[in-house]
Amino acid sequence: SVVIPCFNHALYLPFAIESVVRQSIQPLEIIVVDDGSTDSTRTVAKQFDEVRYEYQDNAGLSSARNTGLGLSLGEFVIFLDADDVLLSNCIALHLECLASKPQSALVCGPCDLIDEDGKPLERTYTLREIGENHYRELLKGNFISMPGAAMLRRTALESIGGFDTGLESCEDWDVYFKLARRYLTARHQTSCGLYRIRANSMSMNGARML
Repeated sequence: SVVIPCFNHALYLPFAIESVVRQSIQPLEIIVVDDGSTDSTRTVAKQFDEVRYEYQDNAGLSSARNTGLGLSLGEFVIFLDADDVLLSNCIALHLECLASKPQSALVCGPCDLIDEDGKPLERTYTLREIGENHYRELLKGNFISMPGAAMLRRTALESIGGFDTGLESCEDWDVYFKLARRYLTARHQTSCGLYRIRANSMSMNGARML
């Protein structure tokens, strides 16, 4: 299942949805969770027959992801932010990697960076080698560049209570910590997504992220 939480990102949402529709291996479902948007998110989402649209009053990113998790049916779930994009072989890459570690609760890969207009950026997100001990590596920094670059096992995610709604940022990092501490995790080396760098995005707010 692919869950796309969206809050006032109608401008970018079509690109996110289309990137899932174009996957070489189709997901079971695409769920857009509208977290109280005041723009045209509803209209955009309903233009796609492949999308299940769900509205909730604004409750934050963690809540929207948990809502999507509760609605989804897949054994694995990808949480794609509405302003990011999956490359067409993303699901296939994750499944191929999973074949070597079938008990993994998390499978991830690197991604490339794009600017607000979707143009490629030369710099790369992951600048260091990632060792086999993913929990230790997460202590050094969040090497999972964007949430959409990770595929999470439903039962494992449910066992840790999903995403912590008490966190206003880095809630994905928190989930990766908990999963890597308790379960096997896997990582491949092939780029699987496009991470959009925007001047006003949460990840660009250094103080908040710290």
